[in-house]
Amino acid sequence: MFKFLFLIKKLIYAKKIFSLPYKAKILFYGHPLNKNIFKYIGGSKYQIMDVRGLEVNIPLLIISIFSKNIVKSYKENYITYVNPNLIISSIDNDFFLLDLKRKFLNIKLLIIQNGWKAYYGDIFESLDKNHNPLDKFKIDYFFTYGVYVGNYLKKYINGKIISIGSFINNDIDKQIPISQKNNILYISQWQEEGMYLNSQYFTQKEIIRDIDVIILKFLIKYTAVHNLRLNILLRSKKNNKSLQKEINYFKSINSKLNFLISDSLYTSYQLTDQALIVVGSDSSLVYESLARGNKTAFFSIRGKLLKIDGLDFAWPANIKKTGYFWTNNINDRSFSKILDFLINLDDNKWDNYLDSIRVNNIINIDWKNLQIKSIVEKLIV
Repeated sequence: MFKFLFLIKKLIYAKKIFSLPYKAKILFYGHPLNKNIFKYIGGSKYQIMDVRGLEVNIPLLIISIFSKNIVKSYKENYITYVNPNLIISSIDNDFFLLDLKRKFLNIKLLIIQNGWKAYYGDIFESLDKNHNPLDKFKIDYFFTYGVYVGNYLKKYINGKIISIGSFINNDIDKQIPISQKNNILYISQWQEEGMYLNSQYFTQKEIIRDIDVIILKFLIKYTAVHNLRLNILLRSKKNNKSLQKEINYFKSINSKLNFLISDSLYTSYQLTDQALIVVGSDSSLVYESLARGNKTAFFSIRGKLLKIDGLDFAWPANIKKTGYFWTNNINDRSFSKILDFLINLDDNKWDNYLDSIRVNNIINIDWKNLQIKSIVEKLIV
């Protein structure tokens, strides 16, 4: 009953579409991760199927209404009516999508990883708990951040798993610093609410604030001693209604903090290029900064604080707890040693070091998304 009422509520607020979707060679399952994907499909006709309840196609809903599973039936009817050759999606944790080719065997399916993955609260936990690895999903192409994530997915997926890094990151040119780098950039992961991990609810203080307090306390002290500027790259974008809440949150930790806000001129990615060192815990942007070749420090202490596995640096890679630019331990001495290493290492040696440890196995980069472009071009011929 609750699920039915939830669907009714979504229907009330959704935009209603009263005409059937048109036939198209390409169907986007969910709105694309980034509009730049459209330039890789040439002039091919495409259709977008909303799957988040923002809009609903009324004729297809009527056809689906008497099914046991209305949502599944609606999606299947939508795909059947559009009759695409190729489905592209960046919703990488949707079991309907993963299971799609059992019913639509002749449609090519391409999935793009849309963010850094921890174990709990994401696709990996769901796969381990709910799916038999002997009954693998069939995916034509799954584009992942790195080799380690791809290897984990191979337990459950048959298909071509290709490491490309972050689709959005790949499409943004690296910026030449506009001035001498003298700032440390801390990446915010602020959110208003807590969340469930491993069937346990953690408050916002436990999962966000406690981490920020520990790291910022160290960074404030370190930048003062080394005459560096500390900036915080806020998660909220310019003109976002949550921006002032995030600013107030950080000011409650320290009233003298400096903030950077991404806008149309300087994206979050480009701001990481301008920093002497980028520091963060486990956000996608910190890993994307590493892929861009920026000096990046990972203080991946969330798992230690919460006593939760699957939150360590580079998970699911099996690597040591502390390295030259990362640590999973809460230790100011380790933090300081990492920043000292990054500051004293010249850029060429840093590049060589990343190559030597095969950082692309953690997160790759495929500038201009040439691999996706090539494969999509072949699939839509």
